[in-house]
Amino acid sequence: MIGGTFNQSGSVGINGTAAGTAFLPNQTSANTQSGSSTLAFGTSSGQMNTIVPITYTIAASGTQDITLSGSLTDMFGATVAGLSTVKGYTIILAAGGASSITIGGTGPTHPIALNFGAVGNTWSINSGGPPLSGWSAAGFTVASGTSDTVRITNNDSSNAAVVTVVFAGVH
Repeated sequence: MIGGTFNQSGSVGINGTAAGTAFLPNQTSANTQSGSSTLAFGTSSGQMNTIVPITYTIAASGTQDITLSGSLTDMFGATVAGLSTVKGYTIILAAGGASSITIGGTGPTHPIALNFGAVGNTWSINSGGPPLSGWSAAGFTVASGTSDTVRITNNDSSNAAVVTVVFAGVH
């Protein structure tokens, strides 16, 4: 990869109506918040030089361990000898299959905390729910044999989970 950007964005809209009284009409309130982040190409703070998109089908009640320090395939199909730092990530559970997945935990031999606060912490995504995205200008250090594995667990005992994961980082 010789150039590019990794963009993440999201928004939430809230709308509500409160019942009025004999003296006041109904009250309506609306609020929308949004945010975004962009990683430019490079190896410094706030930059990345590799984007790795991966789609997995995880069997019912199964797990998928992703070793970030191992051999990975970038968005152009080129083999990358692992990441040294993860700067951004997005994890998406496809609707219509598994009911939910959990990311993180202490199951893998060398878990990486990403921005979950500590190794062992987890985050769940429900079917049809928003993706999980994380970002750090400095990045999350990937250390082979110490902190290099992300675990995804399919919480559904009947249906497979189709999960797309995109990591942006420095190799």
